[in-house]
Amino acid sequence: NNCVHTNFNCPEVIFHCLDMTLRRSKTQKASRQLSCAVEQDNFWDVGNYKTVLKRINNTPKLCDEFLRMFHERASVEKHYARELTSFAEKWEERLATKVPEYGTLQDGWLGITAEARQLSSIHMKCKDKIDDIMKDRIETWKKEHCKKSIIHLKSYKRANTAFSHAQEPWNKRKAKIDKYRAHISKYEKEIHQIRSNEGGTPTDKARSQLEKVQLAKKKTEEKLKQRIDDLLQYKETYRQEMELEFERCQEEERVRINFFKETLKLYERISVVSEEIETSHAILTARLERVNADADLSKFSLECGTKMPMIIPDKDGIWFEEGNSPPSEGGTAYTPAPIRRVASDDTNTHNSSTTTTTSQQQQQQQPNEASFLSVPTNAPTGSDWSLNSDITPISSGMQVRALYTYSGTQGDELSFEEGDVITVTEAEDADGWLKGTHDQTQQTGKFPGNYVMSA
Repeated sequence: NNCVHTNFNCPEVIFHCLDMTLRRSKTQKASRQLSCAVEQDNFWDVGNYKTVLKRINNTPKLCDEFLRMFHERASVEKHYARELTSFAEKWEERLATKVPEYGTLQDGWLGITAEARQLSSIHMKCKDKIDDIMKDRIETWKKEHCKKSIIHLKSYKRANTAFSHAQEPWNKRKAKIDKYRAHISKYEKEIHQIRSNEGGTPTDKARSQLEKVQLAKKKTEEKLKQRIDDLLQYKETYRQEMELEFERCQEEERVRINFFKETLKLYERISVVSEEIETSHAILTARLERVNADADLSKFSLECGTKMPMIIPDKDGIWFEEGNSPPSEGGTAYTPAPIRRVASDDTNTHNSSTTTTTSQQQQQQQPNEASFLSVPTNAPTGSDWSLNSDITPISSGMQVRALYTYSGTQGDELSFEEGDVITVTEAEDADGWLKGTHDQTQQTGKFPGNYVMSA
């Protein structure tokens, strides 16, 4: 009924519904079995001690199920620990390569992944404790208390023999009482039939037959009374023998219940990780408190904003950073850093992966040193991450002029000098790179778009 509005075109959903239905069916069946076990006939009737024997026979199975429950509980801890580790690895990699966060705030992000790793370690230790301690404890108890004879448990065999021996005399007396009661019932039917057949005045034959049956009934009633007296005299002996073995079974079950109780309490103790989790949260809180907007904004301004040195020309018109010596006086001319490029073809896969690995190692060594305006390597054109979405890209067929000298670092890149003219053959890609042909050398290759301007 819970699946009325479910999409049954999905195999996973169908499987889930069938699984839940089966689980409910098994639960209901188990409940009915338990109810039947509780609502058995009176223990004192012949053969009804079998329920006690069944409980004895269930002890090894209960141990197995008990251990299975703890094993599955440990598996939950293991699964959760692996999920936390996977989460931490994923987001550490994204922060290193794709998410353009920076400064102390980036360290705050990494605080979340560090906490996840700590929690993973805590839950994996909890899993190991549950598996190791519970397995050894339960299997040892089972071995000591569930000793078997050839077929049955020794305790089962002992109880069955004791109950059967105690009930045998009682059963014989009970059988005689039931036999005499059946005879009396038969005589009563015969008396009723004789009287019904005669109707009015009975004949001598009918009267004789009636007296004979009544006499037999009377003798049987006397014998019944004797058998009842005999059984009632034996009652206390029967009670004592049955109670003796029953109490022995009860004490054995008390041992099992107390053992299971102590095992559950032991689980409670070894599974408590609240103090370790609180410590992990305290470390995270302290790390998050170190996030400082003023520090991040100041760092951004120094590395990417107005606190950077201005770019001005010297007397020859060569650009340099203010505060440095002009190129005309032997200083260094300003050259922008090329846009980072992601190799997309097979020939550059190795170089790209090597560069990415190196970049990740550098960021792990210096977590607060971030490339403030780095664009995700896999961001498509027009992505929310794009920092230049308002700039019209250079299209194929346009001519561009080099603002700076560029020397290609890979085999498919184009080298040129400041002032060279290039005809674009492929428009700007997601990484900001163009492809074009050098007007003088006629060489074709890729080059960073921030090194040129429209001619």
